[in-house]
Amino acid sequence: MSFWKEEREGLFLTCKVTANASKRKAEIKDGVFKIWVTAQREKGKANEELLEFLADLLDIPKSRIKIVKGEFDSNKVLFISDLAFEEFKGKVEAWKR
Repeated sequence: MSFWKEEREGLFLTCKVTANASKRKAEIKDGVFKIWVTAQREKGKANEELLEFLADLLDIPKSRIKIVKGEFDSNKVLFISDLAFEEFKGKVEAWKR
C-alpha cells in the first residue's frame, strides 16, 4: 500500500506526525511519509504547525493543504490541491539536502 494517491484535483497523502520534536523534519523512508513538528499536541497547535511546515516545504499556500482524516491522531490523511506526486517527492528530497 502506498502512502500517496494522485487524483486529477491533487494529491492524498497518508503520514505519521510526531509532535514535540526537537526540530522540524520530513522524510520518506521505507514507503512511509513521516513528519516531525516542534509544537505540542494540544489545542490544534501541532496540526497548525504541520500545515505551515508543509506549505513552506512545498512552497505553496497553506490554504491548499487540508487534513481530511486524523485531526486528533498522529496518523493523518492530507489532501494537497493542484500538486502531482513527482513534484511533491522532488521538493521533499531537495529539502533534506
